[in-house]
Amino acid sequence: MFIILSGAILTLVAPKILTVEQFGLWRMFILYSTYAGILHLGVADGYLLNNVSKSISNAFNSLRRSMPFLIVQQILISAIIYFILLLYINDKQLLFIAASVLIFSITINLRTLVDNFLIISKDFRRSNIVKIMEKALFLLVLFAFLTFGKISYQLLIGLFIFASLSALIFLIILVKPKIELSKGIVKDNISDIKIGSQLLSSNILIILLFNIDSVFVNMYLGIKSFAIFSFAITIIMLINQFAESISQVLFPYLATDLRNKLFSANIMVVSGMFGLWVLILQFSFLFLPLINIVFPEYAESEMIIFIYLITSLFTLIIRISQNNLFKVLNAQIVFVRIEVIVLLLLIVLLFIFNSNMSTTVISILILITRFVWFLMNEIYLKSDKRFLLKIVTGFLLYGGIYVSIYFYVENIYLRFILFTIIALPLYIVGFKNFYKKRKLSQ
Repeated sequence: MFIILSGAILTLVAPKILTVEQFGLWRMFILYSTYAGILHLGVADGYLLNNVSKSISNAFNSLRRSMPFLIVQQILISAIIYFILLLYINDKQLLFIAASVLIFSITINLRTLVDNFLIISKDFRRSNIVKIMEKALFLLVLFAFLTFGKISYQLLIGLFIFASLSALIFLIILVKPKIELSKGIVKDNISDIKIGSQLLSSNILIILLFNIDSVFVNMYLGIKSFAIFSFAITIIMLINQFAESISQVLFPYLATDLRNKLFSANIMVVSGMFGLWVLILQFSFLFLPLINIVFPEYAESEMIIFIYLITSLFTLIIRISQNNLFKVLNAQIVFVRIEVIVLLLLIVLLFIFNSNMSTTVISILILITRFVWFLMNEIYLKSDKRFLLKIVTGFLLYGGIYVSIYFYVENIYLRFILFTIIALPLYIVGFKNFYKKRKLSQ
């Protein structure tokens, strides 16, 4: 909740302290920094998968020999990539953003490796302390600078990297991994890369599928359109951050404690996500109109946010539920194949609608392909057909009601009240089912 709150604060502050163009450049750094997490080439993912069901002492010993390998690997890869970019790019702003992303990649990948040890040991307390410290430090330093002068996008990026690096140092102090250089260090880590490559491929495609819209807008519609589109995405990213946090916590339990009742646990998770989605739609009626008042420069982003809020149901289910199920079932290859199909479908649709392309059209295409992705995953997982039908029917029903109220009811508070009344039976049934299942489990 603190991470989401800090993200919300930055979402509100950044467009106010930066010009539209500088906000676009800041968001460009954030966009491409999401790809920084793939530069470990599978080491961090392989470490997680190889040790999730082992003892904590074995996982700690593995961490000791993985860290030095990853440090050297990250420095070499970053240096090679930046040297290649220097040969082909002359724009100083782009080179600055590229260098920042590569520096950030070193810190974030080392953090991922050490944090995976805490995930394996289910020590979410210390993991969360580090994440909260990072966000708190970033906001404190940001507001300190704001009191003394104007903030540029370069300084904002620098503060972001500083907070991430500080969190890495604090994490290392907490875990105290003793670096070990052994003769088999390369061989052992190559084994992690082989195991982690499937999950890495899946993660690359997930990042690509969840960011291809922003990349397309950035490359083809200009910096101003990208800034407006990115403003909308920053709102939606709060939902993604929540999904990512829950997914990380859920995975070790699905892989161990809940493995024998995987699909029944999944039904509870998906039901909870559906209820959360309806709640998000309900309160969006109150905050969507505020965009035009507080951020008039980004008023065009309202329709984009509106469409992505409808899409968020599939975002939550794919990232929290389906992605973890495929990992636990060791079916990452199938997950990757489905992702490739969905990606190709999206590219074809972008090509078909190229002549009439706009940020709204892109948002609608993402909604369509996200729905197809969700369905394909469910078909492979052979989920309960009746439950799947309930989810699809619920989406069409509440999504349709949401759209109708948005376009046909003008008063903000009346919109909120109408949707609340319609959603009330769902909340009551949800709480009753949760209470019954909790009583049975006790």
